[in-house]
Amino acid sequence: MPSFDHPVYVLEVDCQQLELQVRLNDISILDSNHGKPLTCELPANLQMLDGENILEARFGPPADSEFIRQDASFSLALVRSFPGETETQRKKITSLNFNIPPTPEHGAFANSPGPTELDASALDPAPGGAVKIGKINESLDDATRTGVASRSIRLAVPFARWDWPACDEIQDNDATFISLLDEYRHFWTLLNARNPSPVFNFLALKLKAITAAWHMTDEQARDAIEIGDMLRCDEIDLRPLRERGLKLMILGNGKLAKIVDRDGDSPVYFREKDGSLDHYIPLTFCRSRAQWQVAF
Repeated sequence: MPSFDHPVYVLEVDCQQLELQVRLNDISILDSNHGKPLTCELPANLQMLDGENILEARFGPPADSEFIRQDASFSLALVRSFPGETETQRKKITSLNFNIPPTPEHGAFANSPGPTELDASALDPAPGGAVKIGKINESLDDATRTGVASRSIRLAVPFARWDWPACDEIQDNDATFISLLDEYRHFWTLLNARNPSPVFNFLALKLKAITAAWHMTDEQARDAIEIGDMLRCDEIDLRPLRERGLKLMILGNGKLAKIVDRDGDSPVYFREKDGSLDHYIPLTFCRSRAQWQVAF
């Protein structure tokens, strides 16, 4: 588990009457809430970078609505804390709050705290400069009220440099999709064999990142991703790999890639034998010297 001097970053999310996707440093942290009300906290240590970090929200009306409703809203808050701290001791370091304004001059993000209202006093300076919280950049489509909003914060984080930013640029084309789909097929084959050891070998880079981000031992990192439990569980079955309706997503400013289905879910998943629940296995890859590795 994280040590008492090791920070924990989480993204606090509240969303109502909206389809919402959230990225941190162009890495998916919330693929989609499918237009359903959502209040949750999402771990963010793995997505944090030493230096500039960009929080981005992509939003629009739910699938059953043509336009965004007047009562639609979302709030995102990137929060830093240490194990053992109380709720009041947690530091909100950047945020995005959206709601339909009563009048146009108020602006859809008028309720977002300004840089001086956010708590940067206890943060470590970014490499080469002070902590800096950016203004909100927004792009709204007046016709449908769909939009994108982002905000940056520049600070130091005490994690080792991740491997994926130094990996190769990934091209968004059919060749990449075919090559990456083969990796999903190979991973599915490993899961189907029900032998944890080669599965964990396949996920070695991801496990390395988890140990660094959350200050865990190797065993704790393997337990955290829960795949070993799924392989040992008699109450869930590995479902056939989904190969229809898939699309390639390029993330991490061109350094990461994943394949998802129409709902934004991984094509690799387990299902409870009573059909009550699906367990998706998220896989985000990087590539170095033509070799794919699971980064997240």
